[in-house]
Amino acid sequence: MTAGSVVVVNFNYARFLGAAIDSALEQGAAVEVIVVDDGSTDGSADVIRSYGSRITALVKSNGGQASAFNAGVGVSTGDVVCFLDADDLLLGGTMSSALALFRAEPFAKVHWPLLEVDAGGRPLGGTNPPVPLPGGDLGELVAGRGPGAYPTPPSSGNAFSRAFLEQVSPVPEELRVCADGYLYDLAPLYGPVARLERPGGAIRFHDDSSFMARAYDQRLPHSVRAHLLTIPRMAERCRQLGIEPDETAWRARSWPLRSQRALADIAGIIPATAPFVLIDGDRLGVEPTADRRLVRLPEHADVHATMADLARNREAAAILVVAWPSFPWLDATPDLHAEIRSSYRPMLHNDRVLIYARR
Repeated sequence: MTAGSVVVVNFNYARFLGAAIDSALEQGAAVEVIVVDDGSTDGSADVIRSYGSRITALVKSNGGQASAFNAGVGVSTGDVVCFLDADDLLLGGTMSSALALFRAEPFAKVHWPLLEVDAGGRPLGGTNPPVPLPGGDLGELVAGRGPGAYPTPPSSGNAFSRAFLEQVSPVPEELRVCADGYLYDLAPLYGPVARLERPGGAIRFHDDSSFMARAYDQRLPHSVRAHLLTIPRMAERCRQLGIEPDETAWRARSWPLRSQRALADIAGIIPATAPFVLIDGDRLGVEPTADRRLVRLPEHADVHATMADLARNREAAAILVVAWPSFPWLDATPDLHAEIRSSYRPMLHNDRVLIYARR
């Protein structure tokens, strides 16, 4: 058994695939490189063939991300497995640093920040996630909060122990995308998590991304499905650990499930063609349509500026929506809250949205 495996997961990313494979091969002789091509129809096959025996190639019919993960794990031999998206990169020394941590302690996973780069690999100046990564025993946190309990990078920023993967495999193949979420949400219930302080890879932002380039309303159902499939598995594991899970609380807290309910609230009250003003911290993902103007107000540090923006847009949009990501900010700005109550009448108030109509 080799020390580590990098499973490069590819679907129609021929223009990025070579760079991803090269970055995996640069992790050293102790790391095998497996490329799973998930039914590509571009030039990916030629790229894969060019590496010959330096990689293990697995070409399969298209089944989605979870299917590719399962296929890669099935042929891998490493004690530690990293799933590298074919449009992303690993930085030099990342797997050796991760393997050293795994040798010191039986972690379920090790994660690292990812540099954000553009299609050409040029730095965009940010990291994913944009906050410090947690480490240690996160099991109690995850058991209490459910999916999405802690900040974590996406697929290419994680290495999982084979012992963990064997306990949760196969990943549900309904997850054509967001299969990485199923793994990193479950991992803390199977062992501690370690982090690398430095960025260990790069996540590429480009127009052909199979997930991030989609509109929000196209991405959200996939995130919802991932949480709905993860919650029963998390509950089962909690019971194995002697913890009674609160699945109702997990569903109430789940970001995609709560977002889905908030969008349904908005659609249920506001006609599809009606304009409205939205304050959501730019996080709910409501998008304008050809038939509807959307006036999006940012969370201003200057409350007076927000009040002026509201006044300017009162005639353009008779409805104001404050979505739940902005509730803490609104609570901390009582002057604005008072202005809203004096200028608008409530139509719907719940834990997801506050919807007001102009008086």
